[in-house]
Amino acid sequence: MTPQKIIMAKYPDNAHDAEGMAVHPNGDLFILTKEYSARSELAFPAQLYRLSAEQIAQANGEVEEMEHLGELDLPQLLSGHGRGGQLVTGMDISADGNRALIITYQTALELLFEPIGGIFTAGGQSADEKIWDIPIEILPQMEAIAYASDQKSFYYDTEYNEGFGSAPIHQVACLNFRSAP
Repeated sequence: MTPQKIIMAKYPDNAHDAEGMAVHPNGDLFILTKEYSARSELAFPAQLYRLSAEQIAQANGEVEEMEHLGELDLPQLLSGHGRGGQLVTGMDISADGNRALIITYQTALELLFEPIGGIFTAGGQSADEKIWDIPIEILPQMEAIAYASDQKSFYYDTEYNEGFGSAPIHQVACLNFRSAP
């Protein structure tokens, strides 16, 4: 299979470990990093970067520079979780572009998403109203999350399949998590 287009991009600052990547309905590509120190065993705020739809459309083999939009302080927001629960391992953006799902090694989150403002936001609402920690069955090495076509439920899975024969895919229905208005 031949790709339609190959785009080379770089961060504006330095290299990052990034596992959260999603395309917004407007065509922008968003990357949410996984920031931590193996030496100190601490998690740090995830960084959000964007490669615009215009950059993608006009890419001609040159290296495009992503825009740094801000950070998501998961260690603060998820202080009740261990380091694994504060590290981004996957991301998706809703079909209307207003919400984002994030998965870590220990939990899933739904947040209001405003790419124009630069980061996850909910206007003047408090942090508790911006982020919803969704209780899920913890799987070893959870790495993927995606909204279902109904946009009221989502799927997540693991890349680890030892002992399973195949990696299980789990669905969480809308009654199990709070959806943004």
